[in-house]
Amino acid sequence: MALVETEGLASAMDKLTLLSDRSGSAAWADWHRAADLPFKTRDAVLTIPDPNVRVQAVIDGQCIALNDALVEAKMDRGRLFRLSPHQIDDSGYFLVHGVDAMSNPDVAAFAHWMLSLEEPADQS
Repeated sequence: MALVETEGLASAMDKLTLLSDRSGSAAWADWHRAADLPFKTRDAVLTIPDPNVRVQAVIDGQCIALNDALVEAKMDRGRLFRLSPHQIDDSGYFLVHGVDAMSNPDVAAFAHWMLSLEEPADQS
């Protein structure tokens, strides 16, 4: 956060290590577009497929990442924070399950929790 505060977001983004969840992801290019910043392709982008390891890498100060509401508890406790107000609105996860999976109360509870995180669509 200090780098963003002292140098500004555009300059800091050129110096920070970006974390990706998979090789070939366009998420950082999409975020730069949403932030109205130029995106420079980098050879060295850290890719960590495991979401728990990705979050820990950010907490440990190894990189910055694009995250969603699933990290809110860590943000509330001050372990993570937003570097900017910019976000990608048309990106996220989706829930899939087998035909009979909802008959398992644990799966149903998890699905209900996941869907409760979804923001209602703008009706204007």
